[in-house]
Amino acid sequence: MLVKKVYLVVFFAACLTVIVWASIFIRSDQTKINPMDQQDDNDWGKMFILFDQADLNKTTVYFTDTHEVLHGNPYRGIAFDINTVGYKFTNDPAVTDLIHGVRSIPEDADIVRVLITWSDFEPNDNEWDWKRIDQFLDKIHEQGKTAEIQLLMSEAPASADSGFPFEYPPAWLFDVKNCSYRMAPYGEGIFSAKQPIYYDPIYLSELEEAISSFADRYDGHPGIAWVDLRAFSLFGEWSGWLDGQQFPWPDAETRTRTLRQIIDIYKNAFNKTMVMMQNAGAAVNRDDPDADTQVKRYSAFAFDYAAANPFWGFRSDTVTSEGKWTGYSKKTQTQWVNKKTRRDHIQVAEGSNWNNSILMLNNPRKVVQNALEDYRANLQALNNVSFHDWDAMKNAYGEWFTTLGRYVGYRFLLAKATYNTKVQPGGDFTLSQTWTNNGVGFSPKQYPLKVYFTDQSTGSIIWSGTDYSFDQRKWFKGDFYDVNTSFTLPPDLPIRNV
Repeated sequence: MLVKKVYLVVFFAACLTVIVWASIFIRSDQTKINPMDQQDDNDWGKMFILFDQADLNKTTVYFTDTHEVLHGNPYRGIAFDINTVGYKFTNDPAVTDLIHGVRSIPEDADIVRVLITWSDFEPNDNEWDWKRIDQFLDKIHEQGKTAEIQLLMSEAPASADSGFPFEYPPAWLFDVKNCSYRMAPYGEGIFSAKQPIYYDPIYLSELEEAISSFADRYDGHPGIAWVDLRAFSLFGEWSGWLDGQQFPWPDAETRTRTLRQIIDIYKNAFNKTMVMMQNAGAAVNRDDPDADTQVKRYSAFAFDYAAANPFWGFRSDTVTSEGKWTGYSKKTQTQWVNKKTRRDHIQVAEGSNWNNSILMLNNPRKVVQNALEDYRANLQALNNVSFHDWDAMKNAYGEWFTTLGRYVGYRFLLAKATYNTKVQPGGDFTLSQTWTNNGVGFSPKQYPLKVYFTDQSTGSIIWSGTDYSFDQRKWFKGDFYDVNTSFTLPPDLPIRNV
């Protein structure tokens, strides 16, 4: 006997979801949908149903992208900056409002960027304060979001410059532990920051203790998308500022060895959570023979060492309306490293302040074009919005905000599916698929494919199978990928229309 008229539901197990309504509809996105929910015909993508003349017991379905903006899929989207200028994480009113349920993260925001400094969770040596971070992450997860933890461990900018009264590293590192430091100039020498001497064993030891303690508590937390590695130079942006470029290393070997040590601290601490390597802009220093080209800088500043970690990403700086993508071979480290690594590691990017009239709002189309076409960003931030400016920002960017949300990161489309319309208990069921990625980024994580048979009259699940070999990592924009999934059905499969 044959089970007739297969009614099929297919999705990426665990997070990414694609619905296939075999012989009727195929869902054209990856949104999280309960297969038991009733779906209106208007919800389904355009398709054409053809019969394979070689086997009338099979159906082939084609369909197209419906172009709606998708939210909720991991490791991609538009960032929401929650920090309020003028406050620290410990007293930020926006964070407080979120924790107490006064405000919620906007539905059309995907990953929440939050600045947390070393002194926020270790205000005194070996004195740990996790309560507010716990509350914040629990609320983020409760709302179905994840956070980019911008963990600030190096030197803070002057508050007169940044507007944030940050203290990092904490004062006790210098006053109690006697870590060596210098007042490092930046901003063409206008400002200065209290900068630890990075190769000082005290700094490296205390950094390792702090990062290990943070990871012991939060590695693998479902409310975290990734943790930024910010432990060298201003903002932790890894040599992108004057203070980092002119740091007084005793020799080139010490520089590379120390930066590798810092990378190893994060590598050893985080086994489940992604780490985001910093890639801020820096011009080639012609007076530095070990880093006088971007090729040399890539190794001298240990970018190659960070790139050896497969589940890491790179954060680029800065997407603007100027379209900063020229001269990458000689001048701009950001673009060079982005181009070097972007098919192996996801890229996230930020802009200047969203309402900057010279670099951003003067041409929102160019900002979005720079993010999508040049940087190939999985996550894009339009900076410093928080709750008070989110709607104003969306209105100012208009259709370009929508375009950014639609194509940033990955956007998987099942272009073609061929499957059996009749199956036998104990027999084989085969689903042949052709996929493409209409987004500019890719998925850094594998999600297996799950297939359901559901009862046509009740919607109850009759059978399900998971293809754990299904792997959508490294599916890049514009390419097509053929996948064959086969299952041997149980011999006691109920005989009914499913």
